[in-house]
Amino acid sequence: MRKPLVILVLAVPLLSGCGKMSEGRGEARLDHAIGEGDWQRIRETANTGQARYPNDPFMAFLRWEASWHLGDVQGTVAAGHVLVGTRQPKRPDLRVIPQWVAGLTKRNPDSARAWQVAADGYRWSGQYDEAEKAAKEAVRLGPEDWASWAVRGMTEKDQGAAVKDFTRGLSCKPAAAYLYGARARAYLALGEVDQGVADVNREIELAPRAPSPHGDLAQVYLGRRQLDRALAEANREIGLDPDGDGGYSVRSCALCALGDFKSALRDANKFVELLPWDFAGFDYRAEIYAGLGDWEQAMRDANRAIDLDDRDWNAYLIRGEAYRKMHDLTHAVSDLTCCLELVPEYVRAYCARGLARAEQGEREAAQNDLGRALALSPEYTRAILKQNQKTLESEHVWPVVPVGASKGK
Repeated sequence: MRKPLVILVLAVPLLSGCGKMSEGRGEARLDHAIGEGDWQRIRETANTGQARYPNDPFMAFLRWEASWHLGDVQGTVAAGHVLVGTRQPKRPDLRVIPQWVAGLTKRNPDSARAWQVAADGYRWSGQYDEAEKAAKEAVRLGPEDWASWAVRGMTEKDQGAAVKDFTRGLSCKPAAAYLYGARARAYLALGEVDQGVADVNREIELAPRAPSPHGDLAQVYLGRRQLDRALAEANREIGLDPDGDGGYSVRSCALCALGDFKSALRDANKFVELLPWDFAGFDYRAEIYAGLGDWEQAMRDANRAIDLDDRDWNAYLIRGEAYRKMHDLTHAVSDLTCCLELVPEYVRAYCARGLARAEQGEREAAQNDLGRALALSPEYTRAILKQNQKTLESEHVWPVVPVGASKGK
């Protein structure tokens, strides 16, 4: 793996200056720019570096950080695509970022901005405990800086605490669109939908070119089963960010809910095209193929999802259902058991395994699975039982009662 400052010396005028410059001088220049909050200069530097190295994660991180501080929506989105790995054949290797931010804070232990950058670097790299520590240090050193509260809010495990952090940040910078969006998502995670929607709408007022708030609204409308409004907001998100996966995924969900699986499949294909290394796209596309009754394709995509992440419980569910539809009951039960080991109270998996066991002639095991499902979710399970009543009667697995209840009740 390349050392980050080798990248900088080669690619960045801010760090290399005139003639040959040492790595230490390069570090000092960047440290000074961060300490001074010269985000404009850092962004220009990162843009230059990214033009020469388009998929370099370190350059993308610098551009993202500077654009975020400047409120540059398009720069933030573009850099985020590189960090996420959009259209790249494999997930980007972000290990260079935590290595560099660790050095940044070591060289600048009393700089709130250095700790803010470190918190973001650790968070992007999936080192959430380190991100939380860095964010707390940023607040300690810079309690009047909105960005300190922003990064701490993003690392909070408690969404209620996150709301308080973002609110404190807004007291420092009332027109920070990012903080409204972040607080909105925290409110929505808490189930406080009205407050979340109010913050999303405020974010749109302040940053009309930002795609993410339209995705947030689309999710709200999808949850409320207001499918036309969900589609409209998803379309707006896609219009503002055609290379973002979020709009396609929520639009695909809305189309599935409307029964338009073919159109949903087009969006799922786009998701896979944008993130070919991400199990989630294959998982979701497998679900759509299942809805279309194309069980062979559903199994292929479920296999691909499991290859990418062997703890993808939904892929085991879909593959198990596909095996059952293809009359391979042994493999069906095995996959559905894997799903339930990962998600122990998943009603759909209990129903599917119960049906497979009934078709195997395993009457007692089938009644136990279906009884568990009935106890967990009576309405959903009764609908499944009604659809499969003839099969269950022929296999003497009827009637089904909730686990713990007696047939006489």
